[in-house]
Amino acid sequence: MKIGVCTISGRPAPVEDVLQGIATTVASGVEIWGREHIEPGTPERCEEIRQLAEELQLDIPVYGSYVRPGTAQCRDIGEREIRIARDLNASMIRVWAGEQEHQDVTEAHWNAVVEDLEWLAERATDAGIEITVERHAGTVTNTMEGARELMTETPACVGLNYQPSFDDDVDTVARDIETLAPLANNVHIQAKAATDASSRCPLAFAYFDVADLLSTLAHAGFDGYVEVEFVTDRCPYRAAVATDVAFLEVLLEEIASEHQ
Repeated sequence: MKIGVCTISGRPAPVEDVLQGIATTVASGVEIWGREHIEPGTPERCEEIRQLAEELQLDIPVYGSYVRPGTAQCRDIGEREIRIARDLNASMIRVWAGEQEHQDVTEAHWNAVVEDLEWLAERATDAGIEITVERHAGTVTNTMEGARELMTETPACVGLNYQPSFDDDVDTVARDIETLAPLANNVHIQAKAATDASSRCPLAFAYFDVADLLSTLAHAGFDGYVEVEFVTDRCPYRAAVATDVAFLEVLLEEIASEHQ
């Protein structure tokens, strides 16, 4: 496994400043935020970001788009967003699975999500990139069952962008990662000290077991990026991101030694 950082973690700072901050850590990759950090999304802008990341020795494994299969905007902007991912030389594009939650989803909306993912997958494959589907509230992947079911109905180039849900207790997080780890091709991680906490904390103080989560991913054969998505705002950004990246580095070294 490799350590990455989502540039959204440094907003509202410009992407150049965020990349410079991430480069001071041992993270090896970044996910470029698909809103302010990529605008206006031209090939020239993508090339500027790609070159800076390269100079800073940072890979761009993921472009964090807001394409939403199952909605009208998917086919309106999908090809443009895939082009941006390609221009960044990203390995994956992150998308969102619809706008209804699994427990409430209609058959028509579910089918639209699947059909749009198939449409996107064809174009992503032509561009040489994979798709990672955000696990998130407000989408059909909000539950473990929804995420698992969707992955069984999508092409091979589509995987799950796994992340623990703050709505879940410790046991549910542990149970979900056991089921979903084999389906993940990317991971986001952030932390609160309790499910009802009002602010984020360093990963070391997460209410769920980060070490167990990473170990489960390793046992499932996951070898992609674990990306810090958001950090605590109780200290300067560079210190916060460095703390979380260093914490992940220690845990991954321990896991690697166990698997030798």
